[in-house]
Amino acid sequence: MISPEELERLPFFKELDTEERELLAGIARKESAVAGQRIFEEGAPSHTFYIVVSGLVSLRQKTRHEGEEVAMAAGRPGELIGVSAMLGAEGIHPTSGVCLEPTELIEIDAPVLMAALESNPAVGFRILRRLTHIVAERLAAARSQIHSQGRPGLITHG
Repeated sequence: MISPEELERLPFFKELDTEERELLAGIARKESAVAGQRIFEEGAPSHTFYIVVSGLVSLRQKTRHEGEEVAMAAGRPGELIGVSAMLGAEGIHPTSGVCLEPTELIEIDAPVLMAALESNPAVGFRILRRLTHIVAERLAAARSQIHSQGRPGLITHG
């Protein structure tokens, strides 16, 4: 279990009031992982998402070469990883999450969170709006990376 005060220190939960953080604290769990530990696997069902409290998590994707992965991004303190769990009932992890150093995480079961948010639409709106901003920022960053490659046909319109 995690306290509402601990949640308040994380940017994702800052906008919420004490009562709302108490609701979320009841469904969040602290997890510890060692360097090299895989938190989730690319292609596996995504029912849980994480907030990195401390440490560093490499988000990796398989290449066409058997057994090889490439780092796509990193989860740093305060950031959400595994957010596919919140994007629909049939979420699949698009990457694997591998800890690069000892890491502390907050784990949240997405179906349990969604049920709690349905019972409190105001909280649900704020959390889903924040999640939407995070996903939009990540898509913009990915689009910028692709565009910087300068390959015709990868992105054809603004």
